[in-house]
Amino acid sequence: MRNKLLLLSFFISLSSFAQLKPKAMISYAPSEEYSDGDAIVRMPNISVKSGLAYTWKFLTADFDNTFWVSKADGLMFAPIQARFDIGLEARMGQVRIRICHSCLHPVASDAVMPVGLYGACTKISLSYGY
Repeated sequence: MRNKLLLLSFFISLSSFAQLKPKAMISYAPSEEYSDGDAIVRMPNISVKSGLAYTWKFLTADFDNTFWVSKADGLMFAPIQARFDIGLEARMGQVRIRICHSCLHPVASDAVMPVGLYGACTKISLSYGY
């Protein structure tokens, strides 16, 4: 009981200084295509996105992942493409400084490597009002 009270008081004190926000979304797009330079990769119609954002004072750290899924057996869906985004942002009034990294990876299911997109991008930005 004592451990539970300590843990509860820790989370209450943490929430008074910071905010942890979970996010989730499911999307349907009739057509979504990307080019890898040589070929066009057509994404499945359904994607699932989830993530977390943690804010403390003027800093926000966030993580998002998106999985494009295709229909499998019965009511099941299989992921075939993934995108991961991780970032850190500092805010000072209307000015924001952000660094983020995004990467794309095909997902192998049933030991079959699909044709998908690979790639990564790291971006540093300075903005006012956005």
